Amino acid sequence: FTQIEIEIAPAVGQSEMVREAMAKYAAEVIESEFFESMVLMRYRELLEIEPIPITYVNKDDLSESFDENQEVIGNAIKGEANVYAIFSRTIPDGQWELMYIGQRTKSKIRERINQHLFKTPKSTQSKIEEVKNCLKGGKQIGLSCVLVEPDWLRLSIEDQLIALHSKDNELIWNKKSRAKARMRE
Repeated sequence: FTQIEIEIAPAVGQSEMVREAMAKYAAEVIESEFFESMVLMRYRELLEIEPIPITYVNKDDLSESFDENQEVIGNAIKGEANVYAIFSRTIPDGQWELMYIGQRTKSKIRERINQHLFKTPKSTQSKIEEVKNCLKGGKQIGLSCVLVEPDWLRLSIEDQLIALHSKDNELIWNKKSRAKARMRE
């Protein structure tokens, strides 16, 4: 993906190419140039905007902040979304650091974001402990979301965005996805 490498790699400080297996898959499904432009466009929409800050009233019980943040979550989703990014920064005006990229269907994204940020059913894996640790460390959490269509393409776009940021000290909350990226290389 020459266009992506040229335009994105310098911004993230790396020249690592996206995974070969996903490139082959994308080429089989849609035109390669279209896929490259789709990844680049979603990269800009998701990661080059100012994240929307999430506010918490109790750093020990994040669920207390659930109701007051639903409008904020709705603003981040912008009506519809299926790929999201979670950021953290030092309060009050530190630089946002990308912590996690995830995906979920349009109908389930709000539920999944809420699981990461406010409350998690016992059988569900989420980033709620990581969020708590950031908050206790004096950091603020931010969120951005984007819509990828067709919906099934969200998995490939998420994978490419994770691959572009899978170097040391980036996406430290994407442990499973980063491990898969290394195995596929």
